[in-house]
Order: sequence, then structure tokens, then C-alpha cells
Amino acid sequence: MNEPSMDFAFDEQQQILRDLASAVFAEHGADERIAQTERDGTAYDHELWAQLIDTGLLDAILPVTADGGGLGMVGLAIILEQQGRYLCRVPLAPTAVAAMALAHFGDEGTEILPSIRDGRARVAVAGVDPLTRVTVGQRGDQWVLNGALPQVYLAGSCTHLLVIADDSGRDRALLLPVERCGIDIDPFEGISRNIQAAITFTDCVAEASECLGGPANAGEPARWVRDRLLTGLAAIESGLCREAVRRTARYSSERQQFGRPLSTNQGVAMRAADAHIDTEAIRLTMLDAAWQLDQGENATEAVLIAAWWAREGGVRVVHATQHLHGGMGADTDSHIHRFFLWARELDIVAGPAPALLHELGDILSVAGTPRGRHSAVEAHR
Repeated sequence: MNEPSMDFAFDEQQQILRDLASAVFAEHGADERIAQTERDGTAYDHELWAQLIDTGLLDAILPVTADGGGLGMVGLAIILEQQGRYLCRVPLAPTAVAAMALAHFGDEGTEILPSIRDGRARVAVAGVDPLTRVTVGQRGDQWVLNGALPQVYLAGSCTHLLVIADDSGRDRALLLPVERCGIDIDPFEGISRNIQAAITFTDCVAEASECLGGPANAGEPARWVRDRLLTGLAAIESGLCREAVRRTARYSSERQQFGRPLSTNQGVAMRAADAHIDTEAIRLTMLDAAWQLDQGENATEAVLIAAWWAREGGVRVVHATQHLHGGMGADTDSHIHRFFLWARELDIVAGPAPALLHELGDILSVAGTPRGRHSAVEAHR
């Protein structure tokens, strides 16, 4: 029997979603407006966040069983590509992943999902980097978290934390408000100028109801969340790389040197072509991972491949696009430099490329068949 494969052409609903997302981000993503929010030190774009909620973009990706549009992870990837294209400052990826997780595993204990859907709650996902972990242990009917995370993506703009914590070799996912006793948050401006945070947990107590999927369900909720966050970050990377390449193609075609456009130089054309190829690899592996997740498959292999391409290929792309802009590319006030900064920061969120490649290698080395590899993923988690 032939296994189903993804059709990379968007259907009508997906095209409408893409066009709506593009219009919303374009309205708030002019270069000067992004520069102004950086100068103001704004943690996130309040007006854009409200419009994302009002237009129903967040609801569109939630399952039909939760009164959503049912467009799933591919839908979220489509939206996040547009965020990457315009470099808009909103914690959409982690908040959307948290909303999808609550809709999937149940929100009876936390009742945060309604607050996410009306825009009051914003969620950062913490502890997804395998190199820096938080530990959690059970104390009676409660859970106690300890540990420090040096950088949590966009946590400086969020009201809640979805924490992936190590419970004696099993990962658990717990959803906590940032003001919970035992949580110390130190916001700082990251290299992308987005507001990140260092977070320390000191005997932080969580209720059993705040454990995603329930205390008896270890492993799956954490993997479910991490796979979708990694795919969402790859979608942002895809969008920013495509836009950086587009701007570079326009610049090198218009910029004259020695009486002819820069793009007519073979070295320029070849490097731009390599950046385009990397960008397409990022996009296709990312969409494949998103599609596999929507099929309900164990897609961790596809996710790690997409995440590795986003980091490895993304860094090459933004180095090339910055270089091909000459001195303008190194100007920190130039918008093309912002694509470079965003990509460099995304390169380390949830684990750098070598760590992800090592993780993928561990999974693939256990068994040679798809069924064996899927079992290996569970063992690895």
C-alpha cells in the first residue's frame, strides 16, 4: 500500500489564510514601524496582537472540536511564514502551540485557553532545549520545579509559561502563570532585539491539574509541544529567508557597479542562487513536518530534519544576503541586518543545529525501519 504524501500546493482555505495573514502582518510590519518598536523597547506589538485575535487567525488553526477552523499545524506554518517575512514582534509561535496543546490534551485544569483566544494570555514555551533542563518531582499531589534556563524565547512578553521539565528521565509539560511563587524572571533584549528572559525555578509548586495531559501521561505532551514549536520556528525562518532573498535579488538587480547591475556578476548570481536553494529546502522540509504532524503521525524525525535545515541553511542564507548588500548589510539600522539578527537568534532557540543533528542521529541509529524508528523516538524521549 502506498503511504500518503503531502501536496505542497495550498488548497483554497490555506490560500485565504495566507492572504489574510499577509495583509495583517503587512499592515503592522513596515520597516520603519519595526524599527520604532525596537527603539521604544516594546516587548510586543499590542495593536498587531489584538488584530491577530480579532481576525480569527489564532482560532483558525485550532481543531473543530474546540470550535476552531481546523487548519492545524500547516495553517500555523502558513501564518508564521508571514510573521517571519515582516519580522513582527509578537509571541505567536509559542502561544499558538500552547493553545493547540490545550485543545488537544484538555484545558479542564488550567482553563487558560479562553484567555489565549481573547488575547489576554500569551505563553512562552520553556525548557525545550535539551542542553539546559528544568527538573520536576512529585510531592504528594503537587509538582515541584527547580532549575535555571538562561534564555526563554519571547518570555519577556508573556503571561504564562509552558514548561518542559525532566521527571527522572521522563518529560512533563506544565502550564504556570509567570507570577507564580518560586519563578524568577529576568527579561533582557536578545540579539534580535526581541525581549527574551532568563528564568529560575526555585521550589516552584505546580498543582496536579497544571500538568498537561494529567500526571499519568508522561512523555507525549512534552514531545507533542516541542515538535510543533520546532516546526513553527522553522516556519518563521522560512518566511524571513524568503524575504531576505527577495530583497537581495531586487537590490543586486538595481545596484550598479562598473556600469552594470551587481546581479550580472557570476559570483553574485551563484551565491544568491545557493541562498534560494537553501530557502526552498527550509520551506519544503518545514511544510512536510507540519503536514505529518497534522496526519497524527509520529513526525519527530521530519521535525528534526526541518529544524536542522532551518538553522543550518538559515544561517547560510542570511550571511549571504547580508554580504551581497555590501556595507549596507552590516549597518545595524538596515532592515536586511534585522533578518540576519533574527536568524542568528532562532539558530539557538530549542537547541543549536549540531545538537538537533545528534538527536536525529540517535533516533536513526536505533533501527532501520520506519516502525523501528518510531519506537526509537519514544525510547529517546
